[in-house]
Amino acid sequence: MPQLLFSKRDPRNGRITDAATGELIYEVDTPFGLVHRTSTLCDAEGRVVGEYEHVPVGSTVTIRDQKIDLEVFCPKKHIIGLYVM
Repeated sequence: MPQLLFSKRDPRNGRITDAATGELIYEVDTPFGLVHRTSTLCDAEGRVVGEYEHVPVGSTVTIRDQKIDLEVFCPKKHIIGLYVM
């Protein structure tokens, strides 16, 4: 799997590219919501290929019918007491 690069600090909206090549992998769009929000993931051709369910504990990413724990899809790195993506 390529190393992911997010166009914004907030991964719920923006572009996800391959850090090595700059190639667009996914575009993420999340409508505004206060409690339960689901982001849509589209591929480079604009086809919906998955979704990201935001929940307080255990958020998941589903891509092409494969459900992945958010921490596996996008592991956080611990740097000086802060978690960053």
